[in-house]
Amino acid sequence: MADGFIAGIGCYSARGIEYMLQTTEGLPIDVRFLLPSCVPATPLDEAGAALNWAEIAPFYNHSWVCGLAEMMNFPRVEAGDGDVLQKLLSAHAHGAVLDLLNEGHMDHLLRLAVAQGADPILAVQAAALNTARYFGPSDRGDVAPGRRADMTVADDLTDFSVLRVYCAGRLVHGGNVSPCPAPAPSAKLEALTRDTFHLSHFTPEWLRADQSLAIVGLVPGELITHDLGYADGAHTEDDLLKLAVVERRKGTGHIGLGLLHG
Repeated sequence: MADGFIAGIGCYSARGIEYMLQTTEGLPIDVRFLLPSCVPATPLDEAGAALNWAEIAPFYNHSWVCGLAEMMNFPRVEAGDGDVLQKLLSAHAHGAVLDLLNEGHMDHLLRLAVAQGADPILAVQAAALNTARYFGPSDRGDVAPGRRADMTVADDLTDFSVLRVYCAGRLVHGGNVSPCPAPAPSAKLEALTRDTFHLSHFTPEWLRADQSLAIVGLVPGELITHDLGYADGAHTEDDLLKLAVVERRKGTGHIGLGLLHG
């Protein structure tokens, strides 16, 4: 399942999504996509594009698209933002599912579940069969006559280290596998992804601040941060490191400065 990648490429508008679909065509693995729900992520973000509900809706007709990725912009959901709500309604109207959280790979989640006392067989069922039923491919998810042979062979039911992977009965990982030909997206889309940095010559002056900077307090292992006030600059002895966000798609020269702690 690819949602983080498609969210990043979504910054190039709907053409970026089309690029991802074309560059995964013909691969010896089964790739599924969740459409980006928040491009840009916030009104302050200077992304390369802004994707509204009407631009992403046609992609639900693609057989590899399973639904809408994590709706991070919950403040606009609560505020009743028209475009945000329409994205959710459009996903439901197309029979799509809404992805709330994607963190790590399934083998990692299986290890965590078993370490917490889950029955390994039930954990594998949740990761394989239940997932296939939830996202829609009805011909896979279990090993049985007449089912598509998408299978993973692991070393045991504790570590779940992957030894071999089969897709449609073909060995695609582990053992002697012939490389597959690289997908060939259109030249126009390929050029789009190669021309993304539009910056003048970067100089140290870009990082110079003439006022106090906001301090972002990091929480280990979490996405949530804390507002720790302001400081006049970086101080390594106090674990205050400078952070810079540079707009690089449109050549505006905009730069945001702050401090990180933690």
